Amino acid sequence: NSKSNSNAAASKRSGGGGSDIVDSLGSTATNERILKECHHLYANEENGLAKLAQLVNVKLLPPRKKITVLLIGNHSAGKSAFINWYIEKQIQKEGVAIETQGITIVTQGKRRESLSGNATLHLFPQLAPLAKFDGVVSNLSTELCDSIAKRFALVTFIDTPGLVDGSMSYAFDVNRVLLWLAVQADLVFAFFDPIGQALCKRTMQILADIGDRIDRDRIVFFLSKADESGDETDRQRVLMQITQEVCKWPSLNRTCFDIHTIYNPNRAKPTRCVNQIDEAAKTIDKAIQMTLQHTLNALEHDCKLISRRCHEDIAADAARGRANCGARFRFLLFSLLALVLPVLLAICVSQPVAIQLLGYSTPLHDFLVPLYRRFPAEYSSHLFGGVAAVALFCFVLARLCGRTAKRLTRAERRRLGQVSDHVTGFVEAQRKELYTAYLKQSVKDSDF
Repeated sequence: NSKSNSNAAASKRSGGGGSDIVDSLGSTATNERILKECHHLYANEENGLAKLAQLVNVKLLPPRKKITVLLIGNHSAGKSAFINWYIEKQIQKEGVAIETQGITIVTQGKRRESLSGNATLHLFPQLAPLAKFDGVVSNLSTELCDSIAKRFALVTFIDTPGLVDGSMSYAFDVNRVLLWLAVQADLVFAFFDPIGQALCKRTMQILADIGDRIDRDRIVFFLSKADESGDETDRQRVLMQITQEVCKWPSLNRTCFDIHTIYNPNRAKPTRCVNQIDEAAKTIDKAIQMTLQHTLNALEHDCKLISRRCHEDIAADAARGRANCGARFRFLLFSLLALVLPVLLAICVSQPVAIQLLGYSTPLHDFLVPLYRRFPAEYSSHLFGGVAAVALFCFVLARLCGRTAKRLTRAERRRLGQVSDHVTGFVEAQRKELYTAYLKQSVKDSDF
């Protein structure tokens, strides 16, 4: 009932565009299902790709089920207000004073709830490295909200402390922490307010450091509270000042960029300023679509990788088997030589004993004894020593040339075959089904 009421309210706010709202919610549900099922294909404890990849010495990480948007800006720049506008609920505090002194994660949940730092790290294990930064965990929190507005089901916002210059101190190394979070995020929204702090040096320095570490396309600039910047002339001056400041940093001006003028439409003053806040929502939508495509493409790549490594391991094991056969043959050959030479010498020496026991000499004795008698008696010790040395040498060669490589057991070879069949059969079929469901949102059925 609550969802129906929310949909009806959304339809009423849109001026009768209820079908668009329903389509948006349906698309969000489809995309959410695709990301969750892709995550399950990796994280399944029995036959997940992350576990199967370990059998072939490949490390895979499950894809995230949501995109992450990091919000950066000076204090009172409108970061918290933007989150409240997007989720259509008053979750974050807003004000001219510094309201956010820690890091707050805003994500969708079953009901309204607040989580502390340790609970946040348990909910988001990918953020565990934040614990290495002193003071972060105690200033980290999560706000869960049951909003179904826009694409909130597929987005996680990270609200950061307001940045100021001067002697303002933070409970943790804000520069390093924001840089680390930016590398993990899918988008970085930079907010500049038009009232005095738009060119905060700390903000620009952090953004420049971020620009050196991530693709410039992931950073989006906004002039927030544009309705409070005076008339159009004043707004243009502020935009020019921000543009000039951004252009001073090589890592931020490698390509052309836009600075969108935004303000909260719910509390806007009468103004002729164009509100481009919907561009922020469109940017998030585009990031979601690109994440979906990247996840599905990565799933295909990983399936092929695991299957190829399985076949390579099976082929390498077969090659080791052939090499082991050759090693065993060499071992038998040199071992036989190491045994035959002393035996032949013993036969030569034992001729008198054989004649005494048998009454006659064997053909082998008749062949070897003349060869043995060619050696002078005074060199017989050298002969014995030489035969012993050659026999020992052959024995050493047998050990060296007869080494065999460890092979897979029959069960392990069968398991690799099953893994290859699983990823190329079941998982690949699931991927094609998910890709089809994704494309059907925008492609006509007749085009398939």
